[in-house]
Amino acid sequence: MTDDPVRLDVSDGAARIELNRPDKYNALNDALVARLSESLETVERDPDIRCVVLSGAGDAFCAGGDIDRMRRRREREVTPPQMRREVIFQVRSTVERLFSLEKPVIVKVDGFAMGAGANLALAGDLVFAATDATFGQSFSNVGMSVDFGGSFLLPQLVGLHKAKELVFSAEPISGAEAAEMGLVNDAVPAAELDALVDEWVADLSTAPTDALVLAKQNLNDGAVVDFSTALRNESTAQGLLRATHDHREGVDAFFEDRDPEFEGE
Repeated sequence: MTDDPVRLDVSDGAARIELNRPDKYNALNDALVARLSESLETVERDPDIRCVVLSGAGDAFCAGGDIDRMRRRREREVTPPQMRREVIFQVRSTVERLFSLEKPVIVKVDGFAMGAGANLALAGDLVFAATDATFGQSFSNVGMSVDFGGSFLLPQLVGLHKAKELVFSAEPISGAEAAEMGLVNDAVPAAELDALVDEWVADLSTAPTDALVLAKQNLNDGAVVDFSTALRNESTAQGLLRATHDHREGVDAFFEDRDPEFEGE
């Protein structure tokens, strides 16, 4: 459907999810959040999908929360407990699912990534931006606090003091600045962004998916657990991977002096 708020295309082992409200800079309304949640669940359940690309249509990745939705909530006199329940369900089904998705996730940011949209992007595993993209923790501009995982993601990526600077000031930064401070993996001219993402898709869609998934889980957990727990998690992962086809293929290919042909299992 052309008016679908989220488009999902699957080909050659890769899923491409595109936020599709270009006239609203892909702002997060109820319909988009619901479809994004459905798309992520579809992707996670499909064993033939080995990596994911998340992007936005038009001139933005995602402008954050839809202002019209905020106004309607005020008109409905939504209570704080109701608001909390509504937000936590939506966050769990989108940004939390994206962060923990059992596939490698590439996020492509061309244009605006503001507020919740910025933090949705940062929940990916690899984030690539156009040098002239715009990131902003714009919550205070509408009298709100950081959400969509920003309170966890920002300090992990840029340190606590820099995270506070970004949130307190609400000042936007470019994709080039985001890459320089480690907020995203890399920033390139917009004309080169698709090629960079496609290169990573080609690599990840032929990689040993189970190994990457367990590495992703361990790295995510490693940011918040103690060293002994991290070592135990690594040992468990290695034990599980030892029995996979891709591990055997990797070892055989090494001794046979050839490129491995991973099947993602």
